[in-house]
Amino acid sequence: MPKPIKLWSSKKGGKASQIGREVVREALRRGAKKKNFKPAVVFDMDETLIFNRDKYEDDLKITPNKTMKELYDWLVSKGVTVFVVTARRRNNWSYNLIRKQLDGTGYNKVRGVYMVPKE
Repeated sequence: MPKPIKLWSSKKGGKASQIGREVVREALRRGAKKKNFKPAVVFDMDETLIFNRDKYEDDLKITPNKTMKELYDWLVSKGVTVFVVTARRRNNWSYNLIRKQLDGTGYNKVRGVYMVPKE
């Protein structure tokens, strides 16, 4: 099984979406001829997929990052599997909150959430 390769990353939303689409288009083009080709992307959650920095007093009062949401929707429409990583500590309460936040902002097709192991 081939190892994943980091093709690109950015902290600038609009440019990130544009480059992300270009990278995925090229990966889909190259992978289309390969057997068992299963494209996937990984997003950070906080302040990337969702904005929540000033809203910690209400864990569900968050907003989706519009640019990343558009990219996410496009990726899902192309059959790309989406995973999320976060620096939040792993426990049942935190995992359930993350799922509520993702579902509540329209990121309801995320395949897996990877969290920091609990201490």
